[in-house]
Amino acid sequence: MTATDEEDDDVVDEDEEEQEKEEEKPKTVKQNVTEWEHLNDNKAIWLRKAKDVSTEEYNKFYKAISKDWDDSLTHIHFKAEGDVEFKALLFIPKHAPWDFYDNIQRPKPKAAGAVPGASAGLKLYVRRVFISDDIDELLPRYLSFLRGVVDSDSLPLNVNRETLQAHSSLKTIKKKVVRKALDAIKKMADDEVACNAAGSDIDEDNKINKPSMDECKKFGILYKEFGRALKLGIMEDDSNRGRLAKLLRFHSSKSLDKLTSLADYVSRVKPGQKSIYWMAGLSQQEVALSPFAEKLVAEGFEVLYMTDVLDEYVMQQLPDFEDFKFVNIAKEDVDLPTEESENAEVCERVECIGAMMLY
Repeated sequence: MTATDEEDDDVVDEDEEEQEKEEEKPKTVKQNVTEWEHLNDNKAIWLRKAKDVSTEEYNKFYKAISKDWDDSLTHIHFKAEGDVEFKALLFIPKHAPWDFYDNIQRPKPKAAGAVPGASAGLKLYVRRVFISDDIDELLPRYLSFLRGVVDSDSLPLNVNRETLQAHSSLKTIKKKVVRKALDAIKKMADDEVACNAAGSDIDEDNKINKPSMDECKKFGILYKEFGRALKLGIMEDDSNRGRLAKLLRFHSSKSLDKLTSLADYVSRVKPGQKSIYWMAGLSQQEVALSPFAEKLVAEGFEVLYMTDVLDEYVMQQLPDFEDFKFVNIAKEDVDLPTEESENAEVCERVECIGAMMLY
């Protein structure tokens, strides 16, 4: 082999090495990749436990769904289990909308172009999917001031709104929502009674169980704004009439400056008295100056002053309260308890106490 042949072999080897290097060089491939960023990783507030939600979060959420400028009076956060499962977060506003009582007295229109009525105020979700904020069957008319959210896993998702409104589960949801709402209102009323009973003179030991100043004022605020709505409930809600009656407040001959409850009236009745006396009028002064009222007040009986336009209709639906019959002193012959009946009742009490002591 000559020197020239060896040089040619070296050139061929170098060419093969360069070709192999070119073949081994990785190829660059361009590819478009889309990445999704989860911006809202927060759990819906009504799905969280009540103890994990702060007051500020409740107020922020209330203002977002109600468009109210003020915080709510109170909130009701609960979970219902059983045949129908749902979660609910309800709010009671501090202020009634300016047209609330105009709308609540008109039935909700079904035809286009009719005068709009009051909406229920609750947003209905089914498995976290928003369905409607205009479901009539979620609330009765007298509680239409409530705002909030109801989220159910028991309702069908793939039906239209008309079919959903006729679903039997809505009746169960409505019943539980009404009960929870009335329980919350009753608690506010009980707090007010506890504050009035305690007064300003209270020792440090009892101060722990006394409601706060804000809690003491809540029922007064609610009754001022929505008291007439509760009276409407007396006329429309037969199943809760007894519970609503305990929430009613009136002025009376013994409570001119402050509203009094029917339970307070019963606690002050004279011995032998079996009736709750009332009279309707345009004002407290008109009722107080009536000869009917003056006669009873002079004899020491308390008279309720019914000065609201709904009061007479309410009395038509309330025949009695805790076995005390309601008596309109302007229309009925009032049979006042005599001294003999008072003495007889006192004797019965004494004999009863004596028998218990002997026993």
